[in-house]
Amino acid sequence: MVKKRFIWVLILAALVLSGSALMAQAPAGPEKVMIYNGEQLKVQLTGMLRLDMMLTEYNTYGNWQPLWVKNQKFGVVQGGYYTVPQPYSSQGIKALVFLPWQAELRRGVLKFNANAAQIGVTIVGPGVLGGTTFGRFEMDFSGGFAQPAGNISRQPVLRLRNAYAGIRWDKELFSVSFTFGQYTSLLLPAYAYPVSLHGLPFFEKGVLFDWSQGFMLGFRIGPRTVNVSIDVAMVRVKAGNDNTSTLFPGDGPNQPDGSGPGEASKRPGWEGRILLTVAPVPIFRMYLGVQGHYYAERQHILHANFANYGLGAWSPLLIDAADVPSKSLGLQANIVVWIFSLRGAGWMGENMDNFAAMFGTGYYESQSGKKNLAAKGRGGYAQLVVNLPAVGVPLSLWVGMGQETKNHTRRMPNATTLGIPVPPYNLPQITSYAVSAAGVLWNSEVQGGIKWLINNYLNLGLEISQMVTKYKGVPGTSTSMTYRVQTNFIF
Repeated sequence: MVKKRFIWVLILAALVLSGSALMAQAPAGPEKVMIYNGEQLKVQLTGMLRLDMMLTEYNTYGNWQPLWVKNQKFGVVQGGYYTVPQPYSSQGIKALVFLPWQAELRRGVLKFNANAAQIGVTIVGPGVLGGTTFGRFEMDFSGGFAQPAGNISRQPVLRLRNAYAGIRWDKELFSVSFTFGQYTSLLLPAYAYPVSLHGLPFFEKGVLFDWSQGFMLGFRIGPRTVNVSIDVAMVRVKAGNDNTSTLFPGDGPNQPDGSGPGEASKRPGWEGRILLTVAPVPIFRMYLGVQGHYYAERQHILHANFANYGLGAWSPLLIDAADVPSKSLGLQANIVVWIFSLRGAGWMGENMDNFAAMFGTGYYESQSGKKNLAAKGRGGYAQLVVNLPAVGVPLSLWVGMGQETKNHTRRMPNATTLGIPVPPYNLPQITSYAVSAAGVLWNSEVQGGIKWLINNYLNLGLEISQMVTKYKGVPGTSTSMTYRVQTNFIF
């Protein structure tokens, strides 16, 4: 249980910030930090220095970005010795009594994190063929931690975010652009993106995200006030769990940038988005979009059920592989009226592990034949944002909810036995019964926050959220509160 006095400190801090902010003036636009400002070439330096302080009530999975709540219950047999029932019942194992984990095993943590610091360069180049060239390069320090021999301190690793360039022909009634490099995936609901102190708000709870590597064509038809834009991208297929494949394991564990099942398909992936923009007056804007993708991954067939085919025990000599599709269709909407913005997005798809969605492997082996099937899922979120700087008050407020589900529940494993004794309970033999991410049925989050724009560059925010995770075969849900205070200096 989070100590009440700490919660009261956070609430008091929010009230103090709100009161101070109401007496301040809303900041105007920041000045640009120009490295070079010539007639043919302009180079602007951008960046962000951020410190996150995050307190979780209970144990969650994820570093500075809690993704889901770890299972808070385990199962024990009433007397005797534990034996694993085979096969697992699709309705759950009824021979167990579920008990809460000990308080220390469920305990949350307090974290300070500065890895979200960013540095970037925006380039506007000379005109070519009647168009304007452009480029963007951006990095942060969220690429993991280096642990060199003899040094136990964790050293943040640089991560490439955006690295793209292109050419754009921008006219009053139309525009055309060509972009190449690494850029934000078109599946990200960019025009209805939720406001949050989280680096990826509602991640694993309704928002899809990835950086795509490839080529993109963009078109705008109509004036800037009312138009339709169409974006199409041919991208590299990156399988989400390269190191899980027997045939195509990649260059090493947890290296999605190596060669894996996605690249082994020998086919590019496709992403697309169509967006309607209606912005006739400054106090009203509306964005309505549809986006989707189609990939193919060359995944090996697990052959876990060879007995069903009369083939006997598994043998590496019998490995086979087949393409498993990854596809999705999503919607996004953002309606802005005066200081209010109502935004949201939703998607449904198959084999979505490339976007770190659906809590685990994106495919499973068919029990009726020698083939793999794509796991299906869906997700979405909705949020209300109040943008008070538009009326001279340097405060932004928001509240919203997101949820994601994985719906091939009959084929999902109930749990994994760990074989760990749990001393406090007086039973003859106890084996803990933990559920991995593969057993998550759904995951949701409700959050609300406030941000004070102190000046053109500095802002301070407070966000409170509750995550709820449902595991298959375990009664009830696992829940945790998260409290986050964030300081940002953006230039």
